[in-house]
Amino acid sequence: MVVREARVTDADKLVRLIQQVETESEFMLMEAGERQMTPEQQGQRIESCEKWKTLLFNSAKYNKKQSGGQRCNLNN
Repeated sequence: MVVREARVTDADKLVRLIQQVETESEFMLMEAGERQMTPEQQGQRIESCEKWKTLLFNSAKYNKKQSGGQRCNLNN
């Protein structure tokens, strides 16, 4: 498994992954279809994190498939 910071180019995959997990899990903050995040918005969020270093998005890959979501850490 490789863990790294998400890149803007990961935005589409992250959005699809979050949508999939929200459909399959009962333990998400929002239910399937409730979150209205586009890949463009996710990309802007990642850019904001890179610029301001207020959030950290991790993307994990296992066997070359997206298998990790996003994790937020406040840098205080």
